[in-house]
Amino acid sequence: MAISQQGISLDYAPRPRGVRVRRAWLWVLVSVFVLVLGLVWLFRTRAAIKQRNAAQVTKAIVDAALLQMALDQFEGYAGRLPTAEEGLGALLNPPPNVTDWHGPYIRNAAELTDPWGNPYIYHPAPGRKAGQILVRSAGRDGKEGTADDIFFTP
Repeated sequence: MAISQQGISLDYAPRPRGVRVRRAWLWVLVSVFVLVLGLVWLFRTRAAIKQRNAAQVTKAIVDAALLQMALDQFEGYAGRLPTAEEGLGALLNPPPNVTDWHGPYIRNAAELTDPWGNPYIYHPAPGRKAGQILVRSAGRDGKEGTADDIFFTP
């Protein structure tokens, strides 16, 4: 700061070249650090999403297997499988025309929906063979008959 006859004037002397170079390198280092952190976050997020999708598929397979076992129990006691009209709800609530119902065969109605919030699909098969698929999930897209359908095959 210099004092002149007209009053106070602010005189800024340019910084020495070494200070400017250090400050520029600091910005470069901070930028690279932020970029690396962003890339790490991106790859970890992608891996977490893939892991979550794999866990949902595994849960759907296990749920379908448990529903198959519950249907086998229902068939063992009632002597038949639930009809298409009764659906999987017959595992939770006794159908009106079944006298030998020993359920509920599942804990709650939440077990009747897949990890994506869609109801499991039940196709009763009269005279079914061992290993025939009765329960399936429509998968992530929620549409039956597509490549991402999930089922359990014993």
